[in-house]
Amino acid sequence: MQNFKLKPMIIAFIVTIIVVVTGGFTYQYVAQQKPLENQLKQAQFSEVTLPIVEDGDRVFIEIAPLPNVTLEEAVHEIELIMSQHSYKSNLVTISLTKQEQRELDSLWDTQLFNVAEVMSLQQYSKLPSLMNSLEQQNIGFEANATIDDNYVYITIRKDMQVKHILLPIHNQEMEVWRNA
Repeated sequence: MQNFKLKPMIIAFIVTIIVVVTGGFTYQYVAQQKPLENQLKQAQFSEVTLPIVEDGDRVFIEIAPLPNVTLEEAVHEIELIMSQHSYKSNLVTISLTKQEQRELDSLWDTQLFNVAEVMSLQQYSKLPSLMNSLEQQNIGFEANATIDDNYVYITIRKDMQVKHILLPIHNQEMEVWRNA
């Protein structure tokens, strides 16, 4: 039986661990995260705040829709990009970059209870009439609401100002305030 030298074995073990760990992180960044971030940078309908935040299986993305693009188009583009990179839509949380628009924020604040009630009772069909009454009560404002399987999309406009509100449908938390 040969005598093994302990010091070279420990050094070889440590070097092997370092190579495996750094190789794994390098692969994850070069082969997965970097291509995703490059594709998100090239999004046509929104500006994406990078880097994206990952917390376990969940991914958090913050976007700002570009002018003359609907909020729905911007969100669908991000969902498509994420699905191409094997992220499940229920594990991707999209939020909007905060932009202070005092007049629009003030108008939205007047509707919080109405929208919260619609969302909590899941009476989404009341949103278009709520937006119409908002327009009638506030001359010069344009408000609309659309819906799909995942979100309610609300947009309020006046002149060149735009406020987007993205409200998740399948979430247990009240999202009216957080995503406004």
